[in-house]
Amino acid sequence: MLRGGFDLPPLMFDVEEIEALVLGVQIVGRWGDPGLAAAARRIQEKVEAVLPDHLRDELLETPLFAPPTRAQVPFSVDLAALRHAIRDRRKVHFGYTNEQGRPTTRTVRPLGLAFYGPVWLFMAWCELRDDFRAFRVDRMSDAVVLDAAFRHEDGKRITDYIAREEAAAAACRKRRDKRA
Repeated sequence: MLRGGFDLPPLMFDVEEIEALVLGVQIVGRWGDPGLAAAARRIQEKVEAVLPDHLRDELLETPLFAPPTRAQVPFSVDLAALRHAIRDRRKVHFGYTNEQGRPTTRTVRPLGLAFYGPVWLFMAWCELRDDFRAFRVDRMSDAVVLDAAFRHEDGKRITDYIAREEAAAAACRKRRDKRA
């Protein structure tokens, strides 16, 4: 029986795991919102504090970098607010401009965020279309997290969205392979 306050011993990492951690922290620091970037740095500091000296040197001297880039597409909405809306299952209302420049407004059930460098996508169940949609964050404006909460429903979850996307990708590969 574990009593309150019990902590697990620190995990031990090999050199490749340390490289992955450092590179991941750098990428999140460059491409994520400030809250995620700060959390990534805190993780690295916690890991650094418990590593033996020889592995701490590996962490501090990892020769992998994610330098700043101008390629990131700028956006005006608060990525952290979208993350919190996903976690808290709160609907989001925002303005959106499509590829042709036509504006619309949407109210959605937020499901996930995906980074396809240099663009962030906001996956959601769109109430206007009554279907899944992926919105480019750089085309969103005036995003407001609503007080309206929602419950997950079968067919409207992130796992359903991913399954549908994977099925579509598999069908596309199958058609491509038939032509080849």
